Amino acid sequence: MTVYNIQVSKINAVESFDDTKLPEASRVYLMNYGLTQALGDAHAGCTEKAFPDEAARIAEARKRVQARVDQIRTGQVPKTTVVSPALVAAAKAGMTEAQVIALIEAATAKNKKSA
Repeated sequence: MTVYNIQVSKINAVESFDDTKLPEASRVYLMNYGLTQALGDAHAGCTEKAFPDEAARIAEARKRVQARVDQIRTGQVPKTTVVSPALVAAAKAGMTEAQVIALIEAATAKNKKSA
């Protein structure tokens, strides 16, 4: 089981997904979407401006896509960004990350005084 915490910056939220609880259709959709994005990103720099000759542009795009395919198949991919636990708590509580951190700091300070 893997739980993915995905930050949705625009709405200051984190959505959690347990991969074992997703329907098969969702898993297939996400794999297709993710692989399409990853392979599209691989050749994004192969523009007409960067490679004016069409044959050279297509050859470079093929080379970059194949390199990304090889990376994906061998696990040589960027590590997933770890989402701050405070950000997850903030999203679930409807607060900002700064507010959650302030609460944690206040509780920590209170505990130190009482110790």
